[in-house]
Amino acid sequence: MYGIECRVFLMWAGIVRRLYSNCVLFVSFIIGSLHRFTRR
Repeated sequence: MYGIECRVFLMWAGIVRRLYSNCVLFVSFIIGSLHRFTRR
């Protein structure tokens, strides 16, 4: 029982970490494109 819960928690932690890194990359890309757009 505990092993299954630990495995599910690790799986969810990996998914959340991947989503968080993707959101950070997306936000940094938007900020960079906005800076590039305002530079013109």
